[in-house]
Amino acid sequence: MARRTGARFTFFVSGVYLLDPSEATLYHPPRHPAGSSDIGFSPDAATVRQLVRQIDLGRAEGNEIGTHDNGHFCSPWPGSVGSWTVADWRREIGQFRKLLAHSGSTVPPSDI
Repeated sequence: MARRTGARFTFFVSGVYLLDPSEATLYHPPRHPAGSSDIGFSPDAATVRQLVRQIDLGRAEGNEIGTHDNGHFCSPWPGSVGSWTVADWRREIGQFRKLLAHSGSTVPPSDI
């Protein structure tokens, strides 16, 4: 559809989906232990590779890739994103960039 109409899309990726469970502790969220996530991780390395391929293809077609948090720590639980500071958010965005680079994606983290 995008090719036919000349449209561009923005795809939002949760950084934890760039990790399989064996790599979960590479994610260091603000106010939570390493490897924590309220939405889990990709089920296996093959799924991560497929996701990365789709991210790279989408970017190559001219679409924008954005971050949609990582661990989705929502209210009313302690440490939820509503209580995060600017420093916490910078850490979270930095974590996304690190996870993207770790995944092998060809999208430069600075383009997110």
